[in-house]
Amino acid sequence: MKVLVLGGDTRQIYCAGRLSLESGMRVTTAYMSEEDGGIPEDYGFADIMVLPYVSSSDGYLNAPACREKIKLSSVLENINGETLVFCSGISDDVLKRMLSSGAGIYDWLKDEELTLKNAYLTAEGAAQIIVSRSNHAVSGSNILILGCGRVAKACAGLFKSMGAGICVCARKESDRADCIRKGMDACDFCDCERFSQADIVVNTVPARVITPQMLEKIRGRGWILELASKPYGFDPAAAQSMSVDYVLGSGLPGKFTPEAAGELMAHTVIKEARKRHG
Repeated sequence: MKVLVLGGDTRQIYCAGRLSLESGMRVTTAYMSEEDGGIPEDYGFADIMVLPYVSSSDGYLNAPACREKIKLSSVLENINGETLVFCSGISDDVLKRMLSSGAGIYDWLKDEELTLKNAYLTAEGAAQIIVSRSNHAVSGSNILILGCGRVAKACAGLFKSMGAGICVCARKESDRADCIRKGMDACDFCDCERFSQADIVVNTVPARVITPQMLEKIRGRGWILELASKPYGFDPAAAQSMSVDYVLGSGLPGKFTPEAAGELMAHTVIKEARKRHG
């Protein structure tokens, strides 16, 4: 079975390494480093193509270690009706072209088990940033978490277990009630005073939920740990102009726990390959 692993951060390297140990898988990697020469011209079609957990940005393959920018559409020549592609976040145009070739698509982000485990790895990375970056330990800190999705819940549970005071900012009353039942505080986004009480504001919402008024409340006391993707929960330029400290913490599993994250990806590929090929 020909397996083509492309781009990504360190977790993709661990994923490829684990797959290469699997019987019957012939793994080829490309676009993983500055020295990487790319896909061999005579490679042909892959049985399995493994794109990064976050596969694309602005139509280009997510390949931060690669010297050149690779259009995601350029990998289409290596797939056909027998190829199973693991990916997420690709454009509708490229997705349609993949599907028109007959390729099977496995969306990383629709795998509930994988997404949940990555949320816990993200929370662990966030804790490491807080410990290294903050004047406070996690224990004893007042942490305001924006959002109530998987990453927010993982962070809330981990930080609470480490002794932090947790307040979850959520729009749904049912989410706020659930947090309170779990021994945490909760508020709505309209409660700006909560921002002035926080040592750390952890955002997990990929939308501009932090207003200039909220930034003003944060200034002088706390700082922002941004875990969401662009456009982020706040305007970085506005935060800089107001002297509000922040850390952009995207892709934390790839930075802090790449081996564990890569193993999770490889396990998913192996499981789905066995379903498909027996």
